[in-house]
Amino acid sequence: MAERNFTRHARDQLWAADITEHPTLEGKVYCAVVLGTFSGRLLGWSIDASPTAA
Repeated sequence: MAERNFTRHARDQLWAADITEHPTLEGKVYCAVVLGTFSGRLLGWSIDASPTAA
């Protein structure tokens, strides 16, 4: 397994992102989030019926 370095000493040095697929009665939706690893704060999110960046 590759070693990972999550060390950060100030804001805006490292962000983490995740996208999850959620089934609904009308089809799948995708939720994408971006977290600041220094503060642990949610920096942004989006929900859409398509997993693309558009």
